[in-house]
Amino acid sequence: MERWLASVKADSDSGNEHTHSKYRTAAKHIGAWAHANHLIRLSQITPDALDHWKSSWSPKAKTPNDRIGKTTAGRRLEKVKRFLGYCVKVHWLATNPATELKAIKPDPSVTWPLLSGRYEKVIAATYEYDKRARRPSDQFGAEMRAIIELMRWTGLRIGDALMCAKSRIQGNRFSLTTQKSKSALTVLIPDHVIAA
Repeated sequence: MERWLASVKADSDSGNEHTHSKYRTAAKHIGAWAHANHLIRLSQITPDALDHWKSSWSPKAKTPNDRIGKTTAGRRLEKVKRFLGYCVKVHWLATNPATELKAIKPDPSVTWPLLSGRYEKVIAATYEYDKRARRPSDQFGAEMRAIIELMRWTGLRIGDALMCAKSRIQGNRFSLTTQKSKSALTVLIPDHVIAA
């Protein structure tokens, strides 16, 4: 696993630590599954064993690591296939036992805008979150409101909003180059968002 992770990092076009952490998480899950099933050698990983593992992924799975939805399951399967493909590439395996596993399509869900009072309910929920926190150090309502407000007024995806630096704000102008599309963006934002 360590060799694969090093190879992924070396071959990556970006130094994005978030991307590398996803691969580390995938490696952890593959390793935990192999350990739980007493798989010591790569040659013990069969299409049947992989299909059985894949079939166990669901929101109500017995194993906590396998409690995932279809979107996450699809991404996990992609990484399992990549790992085993790497094993074939470096001649640790003759064939990839995951080749015939069918891709997992995400649930077709609709993203609805926060209209008809929904936005206000989301903001109110951040205050409720803080009220229910056991300790003051567990209160993150202000940070959640800042991210939600930034996303609302700039149109940013959550990943871009989380990576935002305060230095991107000059007066009421917010500028950023989005990670996914690499497009430049300058937006005027209200004072209360800047304060948050």
